[in-house]
Amino acid sequence: MRDVAGGLPDEATASPLVVERYDAGRHKKALVALLLELAAVDPPYPSRLSSDGTAESLESWLAAEPGAVDWVATRDGEVLGHVRVTDPHPYLVAHGPAMGVEIDAQTHGEVVKFFVSTVCRRDGVGRSLLTTAMRHIESSERRPVLAVLDGSTGAIAFYNAMGLVEIGAFDGEEGLNHVFMGSPEGA
Repeated sequence: MRDVAGGLPDEATASPLVVERYDAGRHKKALVALLLELAAVDPPYPSRLSSDGTAESLESWLAAEPGAVDWVATRDGEVLGHVRVTDPHPYLVAHGPAMGVEIDAQTHGEVVKFFVSTVCRRDGVGRSLLTTAMRHIESSERRPVLAVLDGSTGAIAFYNAMGLVEIGAFDGEEGLNHVFMGSPEGA
């Protein structure tokens, strides 16, 4: 979020960031608009293989997954980011042994569809969303795991700064995926 001069708002006057459960009726339109913005950056998010960048394909990509839990970050009613937690997808389960770890729904929760508006990066939005997702996973005595495409250097640096550890990589249908995992609770 930027003020009229283009800078970040003064922390003393900035409205608080709110992380809340996603409500499609209230948030979907704003999230699709945010995804349209992100589809135009390099690298695009979601990748061009996941979506053709139209509002319809982005809405489909964002559609709920069974058992998933989603959150959005808002400030003054403006949607700034999103994160989803789900059971690990088959690609992570399949590649886990090659990285020296068994990944399954009993021991891991996957962080997916995590994105933040470009205008509020480095403003605590991503940290708040990822912390919420990780706490949710850890509350069920599981470890967070996620995959990020090679070339997403900002995301990789962010995950390292958040204490996630890269455990390996695999070639997926969208290219090289770096896999990060949170440490066991209390480790």
